[in-house]
Amino acid sequence: MSDTLELLSPEVEALLRELAQDPESTLLRVDRPRELRDLSMRRAEVSARSAGWTNAERKLLECHREEVAFLLRYLYYVRFVSSERQIALRELRLRQNFRGLRPDEDLLRSRIARHAAQLRREHAADPTTALVEESLDLSRDPAVAPMQLAAVSLRLVPSESARLYMGYEYSAAGHARSALRVAQAVIERGERSSVQAHALGLIGRIYTKLGCTPLSLAAYKSAHHLDPTLPTTALEALGQSVQVGDQAGASRIARGLDLRFLEHYAGMERWATLLRLARKRGEWAPSSDSRSAVRDVLRTCGPSVAVVLEVFCE
Repeated sequence: MSDTLELLSPEVEALLRELAQDPESTLLRVDRPRELRDLSMRRAEVSARSAGWTNAERKLLECHREEVAFLLRYLYYVRFVSSERQIALRELRLRQNFRGLRPDEDLLRSRIARHAAQLRREHAADPTTALVEESLDLSRDPAVAPMQLAAVSLRLVPSESARLYMGYEYSAAGHARSALRVAQAVIERGERSSVQAHALGLIGRIYTKLGCTPLSLAAYKSAHHLDPTLPTTALEALGQSVQVGDQAGASRIARGLDLRFLEHYAGMERWATLLRLARKRGEWAPSSDSRSAVRDVLRTCGPSVAVVLEVFCE
């Protein structure tokens, strides 16, 4: 990772160090669950004129809030993309065109974990990360550190990307109601279609965890309709369509995937591996309706989609 501290002006760096060393500073620190919930729904940025801010806090709000809010969103994103799921999907996201043999699952899982750990080490060694973690006091509870990064960014500058980050963290922590509320708020605000598609994908993920397949499928289909270029929502919509026995819907999605990702065989293999691992962990199992539906789709789909659908036949 490059040294992102170079992207900060000396004045911002000095302000962050001052806030980090002030135990009474509250601007960049969020501790209470209720405060997190309030920030996830906040529409207005915090005012620099509010009583109680220190001189350093007021200076940051008046002159540098955009810069610091962006930095916090960036650092959250780095944490997010270093997760094992995102590492596994890298081939699809980078659109690398190459073919490979079906990977050994244990070997692939080991490589994914090793790569994710390497990214996390690089991230932890970055001086900007160390400064931000000290300023936000993230070491006190590392489990909620990603949520705090998103929440403080929202406090400085409300943005739907940071709001979605909070939704992801609520979902990962098992707080389905809070995650749904955040995702629905993003959709209701009428952001651009790509942001709404990500919010609908989050809703689909939540309902999948809750075992509500019809609602999950509806969310993923809507996400895919809004932004067909997102491979994850398309693949989730394909899997859910197969699960409910919707052969026609699955065929339509498969054709779209073939057009966009025909040559991305390696990425599809990694998605198939994730499905197999989740199945081994008992997170899902092919439904009785999926068998016939997947056989019909396999007759017409390309090899990249077929490698995913074959998991439902095993």
